[in-house]
Amino acid sequence: MAIVGLVAVIAVALAGPLVHGVGAAQAEPRYPALSDFHALRAGEAPTRTGRVPVTVRDLGQLVVRSGLVEASDPYVSLGQAGRFAVPNGTYRVVQTVADMSKNRDGSNRRIAYLSLVLSDRPTTRVELAVPPGKPAPTGDKVYGVAVDAGMVAFADGAAIRAYLPTDDDPSAFIKGSGMFPIPGAQHGENIAVSDSGWGDGFYPVLVTRAADGSPTGLHIDTQVLGVL
Repeated sequence: MAIVGLVAVIAVALAGPLVHGVGAAQAEPRYPALSDFHALRAGEAPTRTGRVPVTVRDLGQLVVRSGLVEASDPYVSLGQAGRFAVPNGTYRVVQTVADMSKNRDGSNRRIAYLSLVLSDRPTTRVELAVPPGKPAPTGDKVYGVAVDAGMVAFADGAAIRAYLPTDDDPSAFIKGSGMFPIPGAQHGENIAVSDSGWGDGFYPVLVTRAADGSPTGLHIDTQVLGVL
């Protein structure tokens, strides 16, 4: 299901937006299907214009102490975006990078997914992520990140609210892409910041699971790869 714009915002606030995909009329979402999911997979992946080279690169380690991870546009909705449950721990943050240049020469690389790797167990399914206490999405609705500054981020969902600077620019401690300590956080909590694929838009948050249902990752899908 390609999400190319917002048709109706169903819920915002702390849960993050739950929106309709443009032109979607099916009763149940076709996406996500594991065959359309390409995070953390180096090699090649399909796009509308053919298969493209894909690489993966580590961004750093994210510290989670509250059992919640916020997925946000760090320059617009930091400390106010949707939060998703994950086990406490320190996890790899990985960018899946697609070479979208016409000649596949590396001149137009785009971040296709920002992923929080929760487990090395094999992934057997991918699902639409749901914030705790919120209804599961139905039809073509999804929870995700509304992006208006061309960036996406993961951060400990409690620390980013408790210690977020209150000055005119609370995101001033962020300098481009990378890992940044949350000012004042007591237990090493930090924020992972990345470019967001094609830039502004609305991007689904997905969770991958092992055969026993345990989570293997949390992912922001910037809709660069797959059957869109």
